[in-house]
Amino acid sequence: MADSIADLGSPAAVFVLKPDWTNEPSLRLSSGREVLQYNGARASLRPLSTYTGRTIEYAFSVFDKEDELYILNFLQTQRGRKLRFWIPLWFQEFQLAEAIVNGSYQFKINDSDFADIVKYYERIFIYTNAGDLITRKVLSQIDAVTYVVETAFDRNIALADVSFFGRIILCRFDQDELEMSCETDRVSSCSLAFKELPKEYDHPFGGS
Repeated sequence: MADSIADLGSPAAVFVLKPDWTNEPSLRLSSGREVLQYNGARASLRPLSTYTGRTIEYAFSVFDKEDELYILNFLQTQRGRKLRFWIPLWFQEFQLAEAIVNGSYQFKINDSDFADIVKYYERIFIYTNAGDLITRKVLSQIDAVTYVVETAFDRNIALADVSFFGRIILCRFDQDELEMSCETDRVSSCSLAFKELPKEYDHPFGGS
């Protein structure tokens, strides 16, 4: 079929290039706290925020100039760390419990891990075996495994159709410069870091 990019608001730019899994992606979660210690005093923790964002680093190995140009153009278009965009977390975080029917506003997962952390600004993505990207915003929870999305699904999605099912996060690049290593005249590699923006998911000023 085709991609179904919905419920991302503004900006809706998505960095879609998948990483190189020969180098395991690095995923870190900010604690939202800092350690304070003065001379002669014991260490203490000071809370900074209840919004804790992820920092993820992907390695990329590209085997054609088209993908290399995609990376370079996207970094330039976003002006390094300046502009916001979306990136899928390419981990198999959830497992679909039953098929999704065209027109449905619900999906079911096999366990309740999502229930512990959902804040109802979360976006999920499904990447199909056919190469289609589907994004939706989670609005509410019916029970431990059933969730409601903002926009109805526009197709039938069988369990066997799902290649990845996880979160897609709002982020900025966590770097302004990119070092691209040219292995051959056709193969190049690089590493990119992305910083999640947990306070900006429903920020009214798009694109900045």
